[in-house]
Formats: sequence, C-alpha cells, structure tokens
Amino acid sequence: MPNIEHMLEELEADIAAGEDQLVRQRELIADQEIRGQNPAFAKSIIKELKAIQAKQVALREKLRAEVTRRAWSDQDMRAAESWTSSERM
Repeated sequence: MPNIEHMLEELEADIAAGEDQLVRQRELIADQEIRGQNPAFAKSIIKELKAIQAKQVALREKLRAEVTRRAWSDQDMRAAESWTSSERM
C-alpha cells in the first residue's frame, strides 16, 4: 500500500497533467471557433476536465493537511518522550 507522501507525489503529477490537458482543450476550442465550427462538444469536455481537476486539487489539500497533522503529531510524541525521559533523571 503506497504511503501518503507517494500518493501526494502522484496526485501532484496528475494535477500538472490535468493543467496541460486544460490548456490543450482551450486551444482546441479557440481553433474551432476561429474555423467557424461548433465547439459545444469541446466545451463539454473542458467542463468535465475542470470538475476532475477540482476534485484532484481538493484531495491534494486533504492529503497535505494529513501530512501536516502527522508531522505535528510526531513532533508532539517526540517532545512528550523527551519530557518523560528527562523526568526520570
């Protein structure tokens, strides 16, 4: 099972790829409009791409928050262990 940092790295790559797809789709829409073609289907695709991208960004933020929470939790545990061991001395 992948760890959270690995999942975050993969998600970052997916988000970057999604941004590239959005750029290409916008270019396709502009090209279709210049040619006088109906870009309705291309616009429906970009709407879906944006929805997917928004979900991935939201998931990334949740994973980042979890990484931060775990870091703080680990730091608190180390501080507590340090305090406990100094009490024994």
